[in-house]
Amino acid sequence: MKQEQSGQSAAEARLKGARTKPSPEPKTKATPHVWRDPKLIRPRDFLYGDCVIRGYISGIISMGGVGKTSEIQAEIAAMVTGRALLGIRPKHPYRVWYINLEDPQEEIDRRFAAIFKHYGITESDIGGRLFTDSGRMKNFVVAREGRSGIEFEKQIIVDIATSVRENTIDYFVVDPFVNCARFAENDNNTMAAIIEKVWAGIAERQNCAGGLVHHVRKGGGNNSYTVEDARGAGALINSCRNVRVLNVMTKDEGKKAGVERHRSYFRIDNGKANLAPPSEESEWRKIVSVDLGNAAGDCPADHIGVVTPWLWPDPLANLTDDDLYAAQKAVSENGPWRKDSQAKNWVGKAIAQALNLDTDADTDRTTIRGALKRWTDDKRFREVEREDDRRRKRWFVEVGVWVNEPVVKPAAVRSATPAAKAAAKPKSDDLPYTGPVVDVPDLGPDPLNQDGTPRAARPAKPPLTPGHARELHTRSLNWIAAQEANGSEVSTAALEAELRTVLRQELALDEVDAAIAQVMNLVFAV
Repeated sequence: MKQEQSGQSAAEARLKGARTKPSPEPKTKATPHVWRDPKLIRPRDFLYGDCVIRGYISGIISMGGVGKTSEIQAEIAAMVTGRALLGIRPKHPYRVWYINLEDPQEEIDRRFAAIFKHYGITESDIGGRLFTDSGRMKNFVVAREGRSGIEFEKQIIVDIATSVRENTIDYFVVDPFVNCARFAENDNNTMAAIIEKVWAGIAERQNCAGGLVHHVRKGGGNNSYTVEDARGAGALINSCRNVRVLNVMTKDEGKKAGVERHRSYFRIDNGKANLAPPSEESEWRKIVSVDLGNAAGDCPADHIGVVTPWLWPDPLANLTDDDLYAAQKAVSENGPWRKDSQAKNWVGKAIAQALNLDTDADTDRTTIRGALKRWTDDKRFREVEREDDRRRKRWFVEVGVWVNEPVVKPAAVRSATPAAKAAAKPKSDDLPYTGPVVDVPDLGPDPLNQDGTPRAARPAKPPLTPGHARELHTRSLNWIAAQEANGSEVSTAALEAELRTVLRQELALDEVDAAIAQVMNLVFAV
């Protein structure tokens, strides 16, 4: 009995001591926020557009063979030279380290040599700012799956960080990301740990930007991929500041754009957006073949694909006021015309006939729809709802404001003052007409000005067809890009001289000046 009481007393003493013993200092505590003057907070440092940010990791994904490696290499060439090769001009040249974990060094050299040749980049333009390495020559595996979980290769990580610091690297790229570790790609937790602890850690501590090139899952997306289709998508979305997705141009898009070999084109979209924008609003690229001229013996020269900027054709780029007048005249004369493109009397058919377009051709149908939308927004056409010949409610399209009449914008609605109300009181001339209603046929625009003088004659038909003008427009943009890439001065006079040389072989001399003006209007519209 005494032993039991003694044991109980010892237990009570230990319990009492445990209650009075102070708890250890917590390692994680809430930190009070310190108010800072917003003007003194360092702004984000965007190195290339809005997709490469100092201190953060960005991603670029696509299925194989679309052009993600070609895209990232062209962007790197733009960054090390400080040139707007793809339409984005870096703030100044940067130092970039490209780590390719798939190709041998010689293939890396081929790809960059093709880019340099196409854009006229010399060794002095690079200035020692480009660093390239192949995973076949050096070990860049920073993590692997061990028995107790992920195991990081600390020495390799230290070596990479040291090289970034010693070479003052502004931007490093790992292509493809999956080859930098040995683990199951669909393991989100492992992928997130590698991105955040290794690559994001290097970017933050070394004050540089990082880029990861990654693949999508096989069999997903139906040729329209989003970031959700990436392998280990959750980790990529949460661990990267910016993710872009590349998709090859579809066959239907190729028909609408009027291009051959649609697989030579691809679009770039923000991967974190839920829905991709329409085709005409995306950023597009075209891959062109560059001959390295390195034939030797029985081996032909290499032809390497190089990414170039490409603009989705503007369906209205070559439409003039003459075309609008012809469309309005056709719609006003042979109505009524339905808004529904499936209707037999679709208004697009009248516009097609006026503009010599084919409603069965995808490119022409896109032009008709684009023109009609723009002209309706500009109030040149209007949509009205009324009954058809079977007394069913339908939407029709009619002429709105004629092309040679000004569009009157409605005045802002304000509360009328007593003086304004008195001024608005109807006079005898303002009283409504109560006589019989007479149908007056629409004879088109008034040929006279308000003062009774004849209106100016309509301009002559442009000398170039819309397709020919588009071709010369694209040729002019490529000429400008080549001049900028070579460091040559780009002037209006030089471009006009270039166009004059071409057009003199195709047009009569009295049409050349008008044709040059037609193309220059398209160039400056961009």
